[in-house]
Amino acid sequence: MEKTCKQCSADFIITTEDLDFYTKVSPVFQGQKYEIPAPSCCPDCRQQQRLAFRNERKMYVRKCDSSNKIIVSHFKADTKFPVYDYDLWWSNLFDGIKYQKEYRFDINFFQQFNSLLQKVPWASKSTSDMKNSDYCNNSSFLDNCYLVFDSSKNKNCYYSTTLCRSEDCFDCFRVYDSKNCYFLSHSSDCTNCLFSHNLTNCTDCFGSNNLKDKQFYFFNQEYTEVEYHEKVSAYTKEHSHEEISKETKQKPVKNDNDNTCYFSESLENSKYCLNIQKGQKVSKNNYDISHFGFDLNNSYHCTQVGLNTTDSAFCYYVWGNCHNIYYSMSCHNSHHLFGCIGLKNKKYCIFNKQYTEISYNELVPKVINHMQKTGEWGEFFPMNISPFDYNETVAQEYYPRDGDDTITKTQNYLGSKYIIDPDIQNITPDICEQVLTCEHSGELYKILPQEFRFYKTMALPIPRICPEQRYKERQEKRIIDKLL
Repeated sequence: MEKTCKQCSADFIITTEDLDFYTKVSPVFQGQKYEIPAPSCCPDCRQQQRLAFRNERKMYVRKCDSSNKIIVSHFKADTKFPVYDYDLWWSNLFDGIKYQKEYRFDINFFQQFNSLLQKVPWASKSTSDMKNSDYCNNSSFLDNCYLVFDSSKNKNCYYSTTLCRSEDCFDCFRVYDSKNCYFLSHSSDCTNCLFSHNLTNCTDCFGSNNLKDKQFYFFNQEYTEVEYHEKVSAYTKEHSHEEISKETKQKPVKNDNDNTCYFSESLENSKYCLNIQKGQKVSKNNYDISHFGFDLNNSYHCTQVGLNTTDSAFCYYVWGNCHNIYYSMSCHNSHHLFGCIGLKNKKYCIFNKQYTEISYNELVPKVINHMQKTGEWGEFFPMNISPFDYNETVAQEYYPRDGDDTITKTQNYLGSKYIIDPDIQNITPDICEQVLTCEHSGELYKILPQEFRFYKTMALPIPRICPEQRYKERQEKRIIDKLL
């Protein structure tokens, strides 16, 4: 079946296999299956819609709307909905049921959902099981990490995105099961690898790309151990961080999964998925999922879902032993929810209102019929009800656009510029007390003591650009996550 995307007007194909999947994941109530229709938008536009709900890296200082405590959050201070301190939101003091609404059939679903969205408090960050990692987000099981995002199971890592099961890594992007690496991207099972790309099971590699099971490679040339360390030492003394980064050329890498899934681990019978991480088992039968996995099955058109979640569709930030959840946000350890926000340990709820199992199974079909009439059933949430401004989200990175909602930066008041010695051996720990100025953007930044020790140990030059600019630099060299 050939269709025309209603958002960008591009032509795209719906296969028989796709139609079978939509039928398979369609919900059943009282013995009747309520078919999820074929998508009206192309895969790329569907991904854009989902990513517009994911603020991965923007963090703000604001007050908790309940306690007035100063907190770090990925929600700005002027959000229309309440934001609670993370621990308070997860405590027994908060229960989203109190914000319940009665479903109305004279108003469309998304309009009613947006009204509920303005009232229900959100947790300040999207994290779980963190230790000494207050300035990280969209992550879990981090220990002593700083400005690490979209990551899990790391220790002593800094300034990295999509980093998993790694230790002592700095400025890495899409790196797995690695240790002591710097400015490494799209790699796994590596140790002591610097300024490199697409390495697998490599040790002591510098400025190298597309290698597997290698050691002592300098710009893709093999050397003895002594020669390698001599070359790295001489090169890092003569070149700045920025010069080294520009010198390292990166070539495209082949995705490990089907050509419609990108940067995903342990995924079967799935299409149009992005950044799905492996759990105890293989995630199966998922379409149109953007982040994060960990045993996710039989789900469709969701973002930031997983951790033993199954049989769910059209959800954002739903995770932790969830199943049979539709059109919901920020719900955990729950099942049989429809149109809910901010619920924990609940079942059989619609718009945060508790129902009996019988009443729930009677009302949901009526809601779906109403959504079918309004053209909302089968569509993801409209981007204009996202909790974030568009250019706060990952969507801006892959589908950039200009608009009136552009976030303005506050003016920096710069002091005298600190001169960074090009030779790390000449720099003392006192640099950690200095406020540095990014040579590219003018933003202020600092060098952490543990960061300084890493550069000293690895004989690396101190970066002259701020962490955010380094992230943008890595992004410029990325593989574009384009699903068409």
